Amino acid sequence: MLPVKYIGLTSEWETEPPMPLLDFVHLRQMEAQYVEFGLHSYAHQSYNTLTTAEVARDLSGCFTILSENNIPFVPVLAYPYGAYPRKQPEKQAFFSTLERNGILAGLRIGNRCNHPGTTNRFELKRIDIKGTDSDWTFKTKLKKGRVRMF
Repeated sequence: MLPVKYIGLTSEWETEPPMPLLDFVHLRQMEAQYVEFGLHSYAHQSYNTLTTAEVARDLSGCFTILSENNIPFVPVLAYPYGAYPRKQPEKQAFFSTLERNGILAGLRIGNRCNHPGTTNRFELKRIDIKGTDSDWTFKTKLKKGRVRMF
């Protein structure tokens, strides 16, 4: 998942000190090795605080920059911080904005398995993997969705 505005810069939201992020050259090299990229917004802002017009502009920024730099992507969006509007009617307006902008699915943080047919395609759970996770933690999260058992 790509936070597009920060490609080639550093992660300012995760670690201390900020970690460097891949640049366009390295992304193209990875894509050539059968890696698919999804979206993680343009400006890495929490989507539960943005208007639908701001969300549409954020997505447009993703599409423009990735197209200009010849980076293919899958129109799937992992919400920054796992955040999106939770109350109706804002939630439905948000999902409609995603759909109008060609987003096929939205990924929140859930750290659980999704069950086919029981989840809205814009509320799919994803596993929160961090670059600082140990090998054991990474493997456990892949198998169980999370490390804590309760």
